[in-house]
Formats: sequence, structure tokens, C-alpha cells
Amino acid sequence: MKKLLLLLIVLLLTWGLTGSAGASTIIQNPSFEDTPAMDEWTITAANGGTAQLYDSNDAWTIGTQSQKYTPTNLTYYAGLMETVTISQAIDWNAGTKLSFDYAWINNGGQNPDNAWLYVTGEPNVQLAIGTNIASVGDGTWTPYTKTFSSAITGFLTFGSLGTDDSLRSALLLDNISVISPQPVPDPDPAAAVPEPATVILFGLGLLGVAGVSRKKTS
Repeated sequence: MKKLLLLLIVLLLTWGLTGSAGASTIIQNPSFEDTPAMDEWTITAANGGTAQLYDSNDAWTIGTQSQKYTPTNLTYYAGLMETVTISQAIDWNAGTKLSFDYAWINNGGQNPDNAWLYVTGEPNVQLAIGTNIASVGDGTWTPYTKTFSSAITGFLTFGSLGTDDSLRSALLLDNISVISPQPVPDPDPAAAVPEPATVILFGLGLLGVAGVSRKKTS
């Protein structure tokens, strides 16, 4: 009897640590730690645009002004310079939460430069707009968070629209997180975590068997 009770406790604790997690991250290389290339992201560039990794030793400079940015998570952050986008395919449940940190470096082009967040089926979000005043920023990051009310299938895209001049602007990104309120389906059904009701019924069954065994023994 004691052994069966111990087994039941272990099963319930195991479900509590695994099956009840619920939320799961559904994006690849969210903090840009895969080097040297950003292989999980599709990069589309025009007019000399680039997307690459930087760390806290890299300085953004205009004339005598220079500014370094420390990644908000681990070692690297992404820099989207001039006209370029990075994207990943997405398949989100309603209630999915997107968060990330960004910074905008405007190097003073002839026309205002822009930085955007694009999510399929959602209004575009303007993260930053430049001015004609050269600036390397202040080294700080701005956090962004949004929870989506409907399911989405399409793409998550970050974009920087430059002016194709000698004074380069850039959108810096780090610590991207996309959390689904429901677990991503397990590709191996045999490895699926049992529902809590199943675990409880199984435990009650074990206790019933134990009770019958004790009556027969007595």
C-alpha cells in the first residue's frame, strides 16, 4: 500500500512539473546567439542594407560621437542597417504574447528613416522614425510587448527603411520572445503528457486495487 501511494505521489508531481507548464516559446534564435549567421531568420535587403550580429564591444559612431549597446540577453544583438527586413514564419494561437527590446540609431539622412514591426494580418507598428539631426542614441533599449487576440498564420517581420545615403541608420533588436498560451503540439503522440484527469483516475485505480488486495490478505 505504501509503495502504491508513493507511486501515485510521484506521478502527480511529474505531471505538475511537465504537463502543467502550458506556455511554450515558438520562435527560433530569439536572442541572436547563433553565430556567425542568422540562419533561422530570412534576410531581405535592398540598397546596401545589411542585417548582422553585434556585441557590447561594437561602437556606433558619427564623427566624434560614439555609443556602444550592451545586449539585453546573453552576448549578441541584431543590427538592421538601412533598408532590410528579417522574418520568420509563424503559426500562433489567440493570446500569444510577443515581446522584445529595440533601439534606434538615426545617423541623419536627408529624409526620415523608419523602423517597423510587421505581423501578418495586423496593423504595422512603427518602432521609430528618424530626424535630420544626427544621433547615435543613448545606449539604452526600449521594451515592447503585445498580446494578440486572434490566431495568426503568416510571418513575423522586423524592418528598417533607409535612405540609401552615406549616413547610415539602424534598428537594433534583442531578447525576442513569442510565448503561446497553449503548448505546441508534440510531433510524437506517444510522448504526449497525460491530462490531469487521466493521472488522477489512474491513481484512484491503483488505490482501489490496493484496497482489494488488503481485504483478500486480511
